[in-house]
Order: sequence, then structure tokens, then C-alpha cells
Amino acid sequence: MSDELKKICDHLDKCSDFGNCCAIGKYFKPVESLCLGFCKVRQLNGVPVATVEITVDQNRLSGYAKAEAYHAMYGEAPQEEIDKRIAACTACDFRKTEYQGATDEFGWCTKCGCGSSGRALLKTKARMARVSCPLTPPKWSKVEGVGGSVASVIDSAKGVAQSIIHKLSGG
Repeated sequence: MSDELKKICDHLDKCSDFGNCCAIGKYFKPVESLCLGFCKVRQLNGVPVATVEITVDQNRLSGYAKAEAYHAMYGEAPQEEIDKRIAACTACDFRKTEYQGATDEFGWCTKCGCGSSGRALLKTKARMARVSCPLTPPKWSKVEGVGGSVASVIDSAKGVAQSIIHKLSGG
């Protein structure tokens, strides 16, 4: 068993170049996040370990999915709007540069509920046209994008993948 897999579950082992094996046969070629998030019989050093509880706020997920889809199709906010958003966030009391165990020089909004993932960084959110400030009244609102491109589609796909990985890792 590899040392990295041993930190996840006693039952998880790298059995070939094509994937992992579950020693008790519960899963076929499991990935680490499957064991962490769903296996109810996971053990470390013979001791049962609770799975990571993955909860999803359906409204927030829907808003995030729409923002990413819009970003992919219509591109980011105009640069002048990005600059205004960054200025508003920099002066905001709800901006934190250390948040949920992560650190970034520009930081995160502690009011939006998006957590500390890379996609939730304010420098990223300020670029996304269909995102708005969560405060009432908002310090900035949704705007029209400057035009979709292959780059905006790739950026959104990469962002969604990073968010999923972050959530499955317990973030």
C-alpha cells in the first residue's frame, strides 16, 4: 500500500497502473475522494473513520452554476467594472485575507458563503460578469460580459473542476 493511500483508508491500495483497489470489495477502482466522501466503513489503522459530510446549498449551487455558464458563454466583466469591484472589496470590512485556513493577499468575502476555494477568491469573482456583491444593498452588481471565447470556456471548466475537488477534499 502506498503511504499516501494509507492516510485515507486501510482498505485502499494501488493495485495497478490503472487505478486503486478496495481490499473489502466495496468499490471498483475507487478514487480517493470516493473513499473520503462516501465510504461508511473507512478505517485508519484499524479504527473506523467518519466520512466527510458533503453538503450542498441548492440555491448557492444554482447561482454558482449560472455564473460559471454565463462566464463561459459571455466572458468576463469589462476591466473598468473589475477595477471598481476590486476597489469596493478592498475597502469592505467583510474581506478577509486569511479565511478557513487559507491565505491570499486580496482574500475572500466572508458574507457570500462561498468558502475559501480558489474560485471564491475576490480577485476571481470580481472578473465574473454575472456575480454580484452579497451585501444589502450590494456594493456592485451583475453586468454584461465582454464576449465569450475558448479561453472563457476553459476558465469556467477549470473553475468548476477546482471547486468540485475543493468540496470533495472537505473544503
